[in-house]
Amino acid sequence: MDFTAIHPSSFSAVMEFIAKANILMLPMLLQVLYISRVITSPLVRFADAAKRLRLDGNEDEQFSAEGAKELRTLATALNNMRHRIRKMVDDRTRMLTAMSHDLRTPLTRLRMRVERSKDPTSRKRCWRISTTLP
Repeated sequence: MDFTAIHPSSFSAVMEFIAKANILMLPMLLQVLYISRVITSPLVRFADAAKRLRLDGNEDEQFSAEGAKELRTLATALNNMRHRIRKMVDDRTRMLTAMSHDLRTPLTRLRMRVERSKDPTSRKRCWRISTTLP
């Protein structure tokens, strides 16, 4: 068999098949591209919103609860998680402020007692100790 010579009628049949296949495949390819964009665009929006997420108290920018049921559920869960994290950060800040205050009060008393002390050697020693503490 000699494959180097292609019969003109078979060549036109192959070209016709390729043309028909392209005519059928092109709309399907466009539909696949459109559907993949529709499916992935909400996820891209979530990723962008997550990158912009700050815990500085700006509650204006929340995840938008729109789209499919799963996406609405995800948006609600992320907004709730953001609120809980913000509350934990605020609680931690309040706790550290209170602890700092509670620790500074005895140190202030110690420094005042050292300043009122009449004995110079104990005063120097206590002053050195009180100044090394934060």
